[in-house]
Amino acid sequence: MNTETTREALLQAALDTAGRGWPVFPLRAGSKLPALHGAGGCPASGDCVGGHQGWEPRASTDPDRIRQAWRRAPFNIGLATGPAGLVVVDLDSPKPGAAPPPQWARLDITCGADVLAAIAEQARETVPATWTVATPTGGRHLYFTAPAGAELRNTQGDKGRGLGWLIDTRAHGVVAAVAVSSRVRVLIEALSAAMRRARSSTLCVSSPDAVDAAGAAFGGLRR
Repeated sequence: MNTETTREALLQAALDTAGRGWPVFPLRAGSKLPALHGAGGCPASGDCVGGHQGWEPRASTDPDRIRQAWRRAPFNIGLATGPAGLVVVDLDSPKPGAAPPPQWARLDITCGADVLAAIAEQARETVPATWTVATPTGGRHLYFTAPAGAELRNTQGDKGRGLGWLIDTRAHGVVAAVAVSSRVRVLIEALSAAMRRARSSTLCVSSPDAVDAAGAAFGGLRR
């Protein structure tokens, strides 16, 4: 894709995502970092007029704000999973040379997807079909609706209340990238047919003016 085609595809994916009631915000090109100002550079205007606001409360479903931002540059798309009422289950693949813990090795389990299937089987449940994003390392992100009235946070692997080896969960306080950088080839199910098997190949923002102009829509972007 050339830069203009990439920008249009990302804009459409952002609008499609917001159209489902899921708040989005711009991510810096080539990364998963918010393209928004931090507390130290807060202009105290727009969403921050009453005090600095982080990326989560500044995420938006307003199509005009989204168009204003993505009209200027092909920003990656951040999804505020908590405000969207979503929980993302991140099923990883092991790093090269990594061996599964003994309790999983005994069951011939080799990845996060296997762990989730085993947990479901132990609970006499099945893993439901849902919207899925494939990751470049062979994993998957599964998107689920959060339980009503619950403000879920995040878990990592089998630490604390984690689900198990190679499974992370993301809800409030963590960014989920809808369409990510040039390093990543993604499959996006049910978000945007135009983005299926798409690769963001040129995501460079060369003009500071473009960043500043787009940032006005989301209370100011960060260079």
